[in-house]
Amino acid sequence: MISVAVAQNYARALYHLSQEQEISDAVLSSLEFLERQFNHEPRLKGILVHPLVDKKEKKEVVEELFLNQKEETPSTVINFLFLLVDKERNALLEEIIEWFRSFYMEERGVQLVEATVPGELKEEQKDMIKENMKRYTGRQVELKEKIDPSVTGGVILKMGSRMLDGSLDTRLKRMELELLQSGSK
Repeated sequence: MISVAVAQNYARALYHLSQEQEISDAVLSSLEFLERQFNHEPRLKGILVHPLVDKKEKKEVVEELFLNQKEETPSTVINFLFLLVDKERNALLEEIIEWFRSFYMEERGVQLVEATVPGELKEEQKDMIKENMKRYTGRQVELKEKIDPSVTGGVILKMGSRMLDGSLDTRLKRMELELLQSGSK
């Protein structure tokens, strides 16, 4: 729980700094680039969080990674990542990116909704979820799809700290509980 608060504080500080410098879009783009690199090459995160990898080497990895990016990376992002290396907070990076994105979206009146599903959604399904969540939240919705084969049917929606679990597993457990409670009356 403490790590969530720490990640949130780092993200908030970076977000406020990016607003002051009027580079929020570029910072988010760079952080999402880093997130894609983590997903594409899981060993990258391993290098950045491993306690036996020297801080200087970690910083060189960060610099090299962003040298290969098509868009120019603000020095604020590089300096922020160096700070995380120095403070040994690299393990919080994915959470920091999520919180930064959340602050960015909230400022623009957009609700980020993460949909955890067993397989890839069709466009019609995505549109339906977005429309339902727009009515539920009263805000524009950006949908992030997360595939988790362990989810048995249905969808689990997460918006910040709120979660709506419409998975088949949860519905069956709820039915089982209702049957057990009705049988004990």
